[in-house]
Amino acid sequence: MSDQQPITYRTAPSEAPHYRPEPRPQTFDVAPSPPMATQRDPSLACGPGVAVPVQAIAGRPETPED
Repeated sequence: MSDQQPITYRTAPSEAPHYRPEPRPQTFDVAPSPPMATQRDPSLACGPGVAVPVQAIAGRPETPED
């Protein structure tokens, strides 16, 4: 067992409304890093299309691709 006290964080209720500024308070944004110009692009990034580069790397692990 450790003799250290657990770290606790406390915030004042008045801090919460100011945590995320306008124009869209209290939201999180998720943005893709590759371009998503067509409906095909997400399937290349997240669907079965992702298996192709993974299989290429698995087949030749000594040759990483740029």
